[in-house]
Amino acid sequence: MNKQEFITLLEKRLFELPQVEKEHLLNYYNETIEDRIEDGMSEAEAVASLDSVEDIVKQIYSERAVSFKEEEKPAHSRQRWRIVLIVLLSPFWATLLCVFAMIYLLLWTLIALLFCSMLAFACFIVGGIWNLIPIWKANAAPGLVLLGTLFLCIGLLPLCWRLLRVSIIWLKQKTVIWIGMIKHTFAKAVK
Repeated sequence: MNKQEFITLLEKRLFELPQVEKEHLLNYYNETIEDRIEDGMSEAEAVASLDSVEDIVKQIYSERAVSFKEEEKPAHSRQRWRIVLIVLLSPFWATLLCVFAMIYLLLWTLIALLFCSMLAFACFIVGGIWNLIPIWKANAAPGLVLLGTLFLCIGLLPLCWRLLRVSIIWLKQKTVIWIGMIKHTFAKAVK
């Protein structure tokens, strides 16, 4: 095998390496063969004095695998430190998480209260209409008060309905945003 065949075969076998590193290695072996030729060897003897292409490629890739493993160690140690920090700071962030959960439940409780108020207005309207005529026949003053209260409830019912719809939509949107923020925070902390 001559020098050109050796270099070409070595280049083909080192296809996984970055171009800069591959060129560095090819230059090294090219210069090594040139030095041996200058020392008096023939081109074939100089190529034969080197290890086989297979052995060179195995050695390069094994050294490369070791360097990859050494580069991965800091990432694992950083992740361990992040997990340790998450555990050590858990009393702080768990308390904050509980406070936010209570505020979130309070908002849903206020929406439920609004829904119950709307339901009470609707029941009062139905009951008031049902009893308006008997109360009016018995005495006009309480019947007039009942009629005014019915109009008030009929006016408040659409307002409560609108407020209920807007608050549910708002809280749903905020829930999606808050859950996304929590996921992003914990995903970033674990990475």
